[in-house]
Amino acid sequence: MERTLIPQSIIPRGNLKVTYRGIVRESPVVYPEEVLLGDHMNRILTTIALISLGAVAGCVTMDSAKPAMQAMKGKPVSVAIAKLGYPDGQMNIAGKKVYVWSSSSHGTYTVPTTTSTTTYINGMPIYGTAYGTSTESYDYQCKLKVIASPSDVIESWEWEGNIGGCERYAARLTSK
Repeated sequence: MERTLIPQSIIPRGNLKVTYRGIVRESPVVYPEEVLLGDHMNRILTTIALISLGAVAGCVTMDSAKPAMQAMKGKPVSVAIAKLGYPDGQMNIAGKKVYVWSSSSHGTYTVPTTTSTTTYINGMPIYGTAYGTSTESYDYQCKLKVIASPSDVIESWEWEGNIGGCERYAARLTSK
């Protein structure tokens, strides 16, 4: 049987089992140095995972704030201001006072990416992985309206937006 040597610089590093013509062998996995991130990439991915879990664990939705908003009905607007802070605006519509709290945040962030590939040289599989980044965007927004009587007694409320924008108001409403 003829043995083909593959340069170490293109064989992936790690514990990779390769089966070639019925023979199973473990091969080292090697990446070019500019692609290999090793422990540094693992630390980045672990940090991102922990931050994501922390964000989800602390997530408060406007649905969870509904009981707090319902409890404010019939109370003075000052109760809502004490919880939410000063409103961003106030309007008079059809004899009602409408207090508006709004937030908006737009931007981008970079996330790590991994692309794996398999190619065959003389029937033998060669595995490769490339690490890079991808830029993602976000658009968080929320508008919370408290509708009050002319004497500033809360009659109803409504909101529109997404969790990224409304979470801060929901958290304030559900805090004690």
